[in-house]
Amino acid sequence: MYRHGLGDCFLLALPTDNPDHPKYLLIDCGIHARETEGKNRMQQVLENIVAATGSRLDVVVATHEHADHLSGFVQKDSPFLKDSLEVGAVWLGWTEKRGDKQADTLRRKRGTAEAVIRRAVEEARQRAGVAEAPIAEKLIGITDFETPAENSVDLGDVAATIARCSQSNPEALKFLVPTALASPRSTAAAPKNPKGSETNGMANPPSSNELALGLLTAKAPPGNTQYFEPGDVATIPGIKHLRAYVLGPPRENKDQNGDNLLTKSKPSKIRGKSETDPGGMYKEVYLSGGDNSRALALSPSLRIDVETETGVMPDYARHPFFWSFRNPYSKIDEANKIASFQWVKKDAVKLETKDYLTNSYFDPRQDWRRIDGDWLQSAEQLALDLVGDTNNTSLVLAFEWGPPGEGRVLLFPGDAQVGNWLSWRDQEYHADGQTMTADDLLRRTVLYKVGHHGSHNATVRRDSRNASETNPLGDPYGLELMNDIIAMIPIDWNAAQKEMPAVWRMPHRPLYERLREKAKLRVLRSDELLDPLPQNEAQDLVPKDFEWTDVPKLKGARWRRSRETFTKGDTDGPLYYDVAFELED
Repeated sequence: MYRHGLGDCFLLALPTDNPDHPKYLLIDCGIHARETEGKNRMQQVLENIVAATGSRLDVVVATHEHADHLSGFVQKDSPFLKDSLEVGAVWLGWTEKRGDKQADTLRRKRGTAEAVIRRAVEEARQRAGVAEAPIAEKLIGITDFETPAENSVDLGDVAATIARCSQSNPEALKFLVPTALASPRSTAAAPKNPKGSETNGMANPPSSNELALGLLTAKAPPGNTQYFEPGDVATIPGIKHLRAYVLGPPRENKDQNGDNLLTKSKPSKIRGKSETDPGGMYKEVYLSGGDNSRALALSPSLRIDVETETGVMPDYARHPFFWSFRNPYSKIDEANKIASFQWVKKDAVKLETKDYLTNSYFDPRQDWRRIDGDWLQSAEQLALDLVGDTNNTSLVLAFEWGPPGEGRVLLFPGDAQVGNWLSWRDQEYHADGQTMTADDLLRRTVLYKVGHHGSHNATVRRDSRNASETNPLGDPYGLELMNDIIAMIPIDWNAAQKEMPAVWRMPHRPLYERLREKAKLRVLRSDELLDPLPQNEAQDLVPKDFEWTDVPKLKGARWRRSRETFTKGDTDGPLYYDVAFELED
């Protein structure tokens, strides 16, 4: 577990018959833009990966399209942009496959949401009224998981690298097509990336996250990019006793209750309780803003094509009045902020109506009252849905180390939120004649990579679909089925506390407290802090030595800390934590 801060990067060393030549599997490689000196810290991690693996990664896993998981692949000076680093295979979820009907539909919806949010940022900045002024920064803050730190990625250089490498693997070229961006209805230039990332002249380019997937695909040999379905079992040639059960993301949109599991992400609190109240644990009832918030895309001012099951939404469906009753206008003196407008249908508007509207509705001092800007407020919910829905597409892997049905399990859920978690129970997993359930795998979990930096809705504790008198909040599930684990949380408390535009509750205190109980204090946090707990609490147990030592009260496990340390950023300490599990007979 690399300790660069707010971002995931995990390197697995897998023993082969030749003890001097293990194989290496990398799960994600990214840093959040909030992290101080994030690019430099990520570069130090990348250099260590190259040195540790001899410039050869046998498998690279990319869980989902967020920068705190993918930015390291494409940041400037990344070894992934050089031919010297080899990639044997790439593992992705089915949601990333171009040409898959359901995946393409999800991508178009996400693209529409991204386009709406960018329009909202642009519109809010132009209005700059009492209500609109803070909206732009809030929207950028919510969606900052989508973009790397400013000027840390050269999109043109990445695209050129993909095009060059694709000569041997043409499949990578599919990621250069910006399918995740809806097309503007007008010829006006698309809004600029709010972070100001370089595009080197590319018009309407794919996101850095899409390009990261394309780069990995380009580096892998042809046919070695695998798109996994839930229920699949992945293996690595030459590695005995290890298999990866693919738990998510769910393929079916609906569960037995008719709920869309891909967009289930938001738990609601117990009525009257806050997270600091005794018993204020979040109730495991999962709601979603759902597709209704995407109705924002119908706003005529956004100029975005919205593709539905019946085709492109006709223009007349975007307006509340029949065309003969519309009176469009255009502002003609915006520079001097004078309320002066030109009516397109001059004869259709009475003089007294013009005077009234000019002195009231079009008065710049009253812009906060206009209904035509009200959609900007709703864009915030759309942005929240976009982040949650992308997290829910995470590729979730449960690595079983040992005999099928008996081995220890290492759980890497990406940032899967509740819908993804619940879907695991709707399928079975098969290996060597053994049939397993998600509950069985969770009970045998010995290492848990905590989802989404310890946020409240990325580690499930109950299945609210199965509530009863005994368990009114639902069956114990998820974390409640795990026992005697090591928990790893990629978190930087100082970064999470930055007002960009708001602080984050990461890690979520009730969840952190429960993780400490389940892990018997064996919680490895990137920041080595105890916040938000009081400092007089028992400290987390972490590796203290450079040499291997036994993990406290956990049979067949050892750990250590690296000799190399971070030289820049808010948190010092080792570059990584190392944990080893013995193969049990």
